[in-house]
Amino acid sequence: EEVLQGVFVCRTSFDLMTGANKTKPTCIPADKAWDLDECGCCGEDCPIQPDFVESTCDNTDLFREIMMSGQLEDWGDRYLKGGRGGGKKKTKKMDVVCREVFDPFTGVQENKTIPIPSRRGLEDDDCGCCNDECPEDIRDGEKFEKPTLMNATCDADAGDEVVSCVVPNKKRKGGRKGKHGPPGYDGDDEDEDDEEDQVGLFMCRETYDVITGQSKKKAVCVAPDATWESDDCGCCDDECPKTKDDFFQDSGCTGIEIESCQLRRSGEQGQFACRTFFNPQTGDELFQGSVCIPSDKALPDDTCGCCPGTTCPSTPEDGFDDEDAQMLSLMAAAYGDESDGANA
Repeated sequence: EEVLQGVFVCRTSFDLMTGANKTKPTCIPADKAWDLDECGCCGEDCPIQPDFVESTCDNTDLFREIMMSGQLEDWGDRYLKGGRGGGKKKTKKMDVVCREVFDPFTGVQENKTIPIPSRRGLEDDDCGCCNDECPEDIRDGEKFEKPTLMNATCDADAGDEVVSCVVPNKKRKGGRKGKHGPPGYDGDDEDEDDEEDQVGLFMCRETYDVITGQSKKKAVCVAPDATWESDDCGCCDDECPKTKDDFFQDSGCTGIEIESCQLRRSGEQGQFACRTFFNPQTGDELFQGSVCIPSDKALPDDTCGCCPGTTCPSTPEDGFDDEDAQMLSLMAAAYGDESDGANA
């Protein structure tokens, strides 16, 4: 597979619902720049990229053997066929190597047995399992012990930077729902659906790249009882990041003749608002759509009632989903994608 040479740019992107912008160093093909891209890494150190080489281990059979012994054939097949998803995919070679990696939570180096696509080898990889002891579940090579969650000890009187934030229900236990969330989420959200958002704290959290060991600090909003021992209070000497919650305000639509609606999550009555959505590449207005919102979750550009010239959507039997789900449905409808069952 051909490896393309890219360039780092400082990319500005815009939030679909608020229009707020953020910048991030991004590696792109030289002919795939956006209009607002600037050369470089936004004044930061550019991310270190591994020097991958073609692995010479040629031990895909060992990979299959470990998969079969651990009754993980289906998982292994997904790797060999390029992952999940539709479409025809070329079967790839998987090698088993012993690699010195960095713990993403501590930066400490350790040897782990991991499966790799043959084209993503490193010069210092040793073929086979570490110490000739193959794990029953080779997926453990991609896992690291998560930090113990503890109570925050931030004290403004002691000179700590104490900045409060809103921790949405879905980010309880220090992580976001789903396997792609930050470490700390315990996976048990059965009793959390009816909990309200809670006041949290911004913490400066340092993590490490598993392959290069390069560290990165980022301000994260966590519950007061879900901090890591290595966290520092505040926002890493930078401006604290903003989320939609920072933009929410009362709609001011009290007393105005507007059609009400029902919200699924809380079962409460909401109200329709005409919301502007923004182009994530340029920040320009993309389109407007009618959404059902709680009266205290309006955005500055929202207007009362459904969008002019449109009919208010019919309330589903169980009520409307949250604003993010409604946004996805509106986008699907606006661009002719009926696969999500959008109703605008």
